[in-house]
Amino acid sequence: MKEMSFFDHLEELRKRAIVIILAVIISSAVLFPFMPKMIEILRQALINVPLHTFSPMEALFVTFKASIYAGVVISSPIIIYELWAFVSPGLTEKERRMVIIALTPTLALFLAGASFAYFVILPVTLKFFFSFSYRISTPLFGLDQTLSFVFSMLFIFGVVFQFPLVIAVLTRLGVVDYSFLASKRKYAFVIVFVVAGIITPDPTVVSQTLVGVPLYVLFEVSIWVSRFIGKKK
Repeated sequence: MKEMSFFDHLEELRKRAIVIILAVIISSAVLFPFMPKMIEILRQALINVPLHTFSPMEALFVTFKASIYAGVVISSPIIIYELWAFVSPGLTEKERRMVIIALTPTLALFLAGASFAYFVILPVTLKFFFSFSYRISTPLFGLDQTLSFVFSMLFIFGVVFQFPLVIAVLTRLGVVDYSFLASKRKYAFVIVFVVAGIITPDPTVVSQTLVGVPLYVLFEVSIWVSRFIGKKK
């Protein structure tokens, strides 16, 4: 196989980037007419209070932005394929297998994290923010700010749930091991529940527990993963 020059790689990258951009644009355009209804469903599910716009173009801008986000999600198989087709020729057979093996848990963990944020974190936090604001003012939740907060939380928790996978890689590289992680259990427990208390600032321990327990389970899963990989090394 002829080795590609630097400019050949740039040309291939350009072509694949065009395919990705077109896929996102087409998906976003198809989804755009459905976005107002989807935003309304999201509003009712998470907060069920009126959302306000503060400029003439805000509703259109938010609908467009939501369409782009949804377009990226719908186009993700094409995006993953194009990125893989560009990167894989430069990898060894072992590296290819490792990436393929890691891809499924990466997507599954991201989906689990986003679902956790949607079904647990967001209802609790949005309810608290609204009730707290109502004590001292008449709250007006902006459409753009609220949806940006929702999308940010979905993304952040999708990334946070990659922790077991990160630990797996670090264990494989010899940076951490099972004994190190196991010795930090009590610190992890305290940190997790402090973070849970910050995320859910309402006075009920129930909300803190709903958030803290799954996050601590995530740490325990990471310990198990580290132990399993350590035995295979």
